[in-house]
Amino acid sequence: MSSAVRVKRRRHRCGSRGPRTKEAHVIKAFLRPRVARSPRGRSPSPSPTTQVVGFAGISGDELTHLYVDLTDQKRGVGSSLLEHVKGLRPKRLELWVFQKNEGARRFYERHGFRLVRLTDGAGNMEQEPDALYEWAPSHCEPG
Repeated sequence: MSSAVRVKRRRHRCGSRGPRTKEAHVIKAFLRPRVARSPRGRSPSPSPTTQVVGFAGISGDELTHLYVDLTDQKRGVGSSLLEHVKGLRPKRLELWVFQKNEGARRFYERHGFRLVRLTDGAGNMEQEPDALYEWAPSHCEPG
């Protein structure tokens, strides 16, 4: 699977213990196969002194993951990650979201995605009604 991930990190405040090393290794193990190499050949990865607050993954023209830690939502992290992914796929991007996830659907619609199709969920592992969204510059920009 071809994926790209941009990681935003947050330093721990003075006096906090920070994440345990084990947690950092678990995060690295999850992200490593999903992270695109930077031009310098390095992947962003958390260290014991930082905490991953969000990540995005793509495969082809599909946004497969967009996650922002609950405590960091509504701070621009998701918007920043999504704009980064749009820059990687400037012609077209699609994603699936559960129909009941109204907050995510509003977020994607605010960022120029349009609803393409609703399904009964028979085609997904969770058997949950979902929605296909698509973004293309012509949907977002005048003219």
